Amino acid sequence: MLYTKKFAGMFLLWTFVSPPVAMAGKNVLTFWPAILAAAISDPLPGPDSGPTGLVFSMGSYSDVILTAGTPSPAPAPIEGVQVLLNHSSYSDSLNNLHVVGEVLNNSSSTISSVGISVNFLDSSGTLVGYSFTSVKMDQKLPPGEQTCFKTTVRNPGNVDSYIFEPVTALSEGDIPAIPLLTVTEDSGSYDNMSGSYSISGTIRNDSGRPVEYVYPIATLYTEEGLVAGCNDTSEYATPLDDGQSSSFAMTLSERDFVDVTSYRLQVVMNSMKY
Repeated sequence: MLYTKKFAGMFLLWTFVSPPVAMAGKNVLTFWPAILAAAISDPLPGPDSGPTGLVFSMGSYSDVILTAGTPSPAPAPIEGVQVLLNHSSYSDSLNNLHVVGEVLNNSSSTISSVGISVNFLDSSGTLVGYSFTSVKMDQKLPPGEQTCFKTTVRNPGNVDSYIFEPVTALSEGDIPAIPLLTVTEDSGSYDNMSGSYSISGTIRNDSGRPVEYVYPIATLYTEEGLVAGCNDTSEYATPLDDGQSSSFAMTLSERDFVDVTSYRLQVVMNSMKY
């Protein structure tokens, strides 16, 4: 069931998974259980045979309850989808803790909505923090492919270690391969003055059709194969016609990347023009 709240010309939308959060000065929220009971027991038809609904007006509020259709499946653990052992962590100059790593899709299906949950522990093994993030490659991840992630905890305090919960994802089954987008003329360099690492290059669309929202993802590695950094240029995503190229550049500067010896580039393409 979905709930919308209109206030000062804005709408908020959420599902009834947990109790409503009280809003200061708005004691109308104390009436929600009665409102919900009334809506469930005696719904009113919506206009034009639309969804069933019930509207309450309380001062400046307009509370609307609508029944929802069949819910979408929620991401869940999938056998073979896992965080690789080459993850690492580092702190930046503001004492924020960053955890970087890679997720491998070792299942037989293409997956999407890949999520990583991290529990942070103190020296006694007590849970002191939690973080959730998604992989940088937010399109479909084919079988046998891996991609990087980064999650950040601000000023974590007494964190001594961290552990991962099972990776969650949606199984997409068999879908067509991602269009061919080629990275050319790429190079990476370390700046020993700032400690940053920069990567630049060109993306060419060799798919045979126009594509939209194209940007690269970079995974940095140490000599030992540990993930040292993960970044993208999604804020500069661009469309590309067939055969068209676009240059890119990114700089990672959250720590000293003197230990980086290699990098890997992937290209994200979120939609195609037909």
